[in-house]
Amino acid sequence: MSISELRCNAPAACERACTLPEPQPGHPSWSIRMRAADEWGRFMRRGEISIRQEAEE
Repeated sequence: MSISELRCNAPAACERACTLPEPQPGHPSWSIRMRAADEWGRFMRRGEISIRQEAEE
């Protein structure tokens, strides 16, 4: 799904194109994947900070 499919001038006219598809059974939803990606980024940044602190000591 592209960004252009998500943008609508008349929401009622393109309601079907604006909705995200349901995940297949056994697959995480879009919101869970986005939250996991955010948490992974935080985890990686914490690791980088601890490595820098150990290098400074």
